[in-house]
Amino acid sequence: MVGLKSVEEVVSSELDEDIESLSKIGVGRAHESFSFSTSSGDYILKASNDVELEDRFQVEAPVNRLLNQETDVSVPEIIVFDNSKTFYDFMYFISSFEKGVNLDNYESDGGPKFRYLSRERKRNVLESAGRQLGMLHSQTSFKQYGFLNYENNELCFGEKGSWSSIFKEIILEEQLANFPERFKDLQEMVKYFVEENIEVVDTGADPCVIHQDFRWPNMKVERDSISAVFDWERALAGHHEYDLTKSLKSLVQVRSENLREEYTKSFLKGYQKFMDLDDSWRQRKKFYRALRPVEALWTFESWTEGMNKDKKEKMAELHKSNLEERINEYLEEY
Repeated sequence: MVGLKSVEEVVSSELDEDIESLSKIGVGRAHESFSFSTSSGDYILKASNDVELEDRFQVEAPVNRLLNQETDVSVPEIIVFDNSKTFYDFMYFISSFEKGVNLDNYESDGGPKFRYLSRERKRNVLESAGRQLGMLHSQTSFKQYGFLNYENNELCFGEKGSWSSIFKEIILEEQLANFPERFKDLQEMVKYFVEENIEVVDTGADPCVIHQDFRWPNMKVERDSISAVFDWERALAGHHEYDLTKSLKSLVQVRSENLREEYTKSFLKGYQKFMDLDDSWRQRKKFYRALRPVEALWTFESWTEGMNKDKKEKMAELHKSNLEERINEYLEEY
């Protein structure tokens, strides 16, 4: 854990200013976040909090800078980034504090939650989000697919290969291999499904920056437009359709099928101002959708922390059956 005193020392050293207000605003898997104010303005400081995830943490600031310099995506300005651990036992960066509200449904702070917005505002915000993702995918490019690293003061590739090989590693080695014990019986089924059907994701599309966690907790909204997108630590050189499918699932969570279709159209209206989608995307969308519950099962223990035992058991069974049903639906169609 990074203490407030350490944050004060970093700010004093890097900005040569005294802190007027300081508070911890969040703890993620790879970082802790703090907001602070000085006489010159408001800022965010993020600090690494897990040595095993430092490779992931130190990707965020360089990706953020890349997007700031080369795209129209709304991202904070990185003011300071230090991954040396020379003076402190953690990596950190300081960024601008962007105005706007957070539409996260699950947190108690922020502005009006997405589900409480009017239909018109929902459509407007989703179209703006679609534009942001479309700009990200259309204005960045790489020569190859791969995981991003930061070495010798520049972004570089770690493991690289075809998109199918990268996606396979995400699903099988990062997520499936680390399933909680209660879901181990599903591993063989998922493994066979992926290996038999993975070739569908290789389309020849150019690799681009994908966020992998493009959802309401990771963006700010001002006047129905996305004012900032952040938390880029999971970014990689990937396939735009995977990012698009994940984003739609995260952002459009309504029970009504008609409303889901309406809001999806709003998002795609913004997205397709920058990116084209062909008809064959529908099959790949369903393939990604079939595997969407894998991530929920992988992270099950963290997002159900604090649930009572009975509710937790119900959630476990619901997500297990959801995974099995989606895989079967895909296999029946394709």
